Amino acid sequence: MPQTTKGGFIKLIILLVVVLVVLGYFGFNIENIFNSPTVSGNLHYAWSLAVSFWNKFLVIPATWVWNKIIIGVVWNSLIAILDKAQPISH
Repeated sequence: MPQTTKGGFIKLIILLVVVLVVLGYFGFNIENIFNSPTVSGNLHYAWSLAVSFWNKFLVIPATWVWNKIIIGVVWNSLIAILDKAQPISH
């Protein structure tokens, strides 16, 4: 039987805090690292690639899924259930 993991988000936060403490212990200043021109430029480049990829390849299928599945099926089914569940007024 596969083992289920619980508290994955809390473990991630704890791991992030531990990493930040260790980096601070060794003298790394995260703010200075992210504000450096090279890192800032790299992050800007990666973000522009992600936006370009979204706009060229993902926006049409994501919009279709949103409109047909989320809105078309889930939302409309939820509205229909809520309409049936309304009390009858006399």
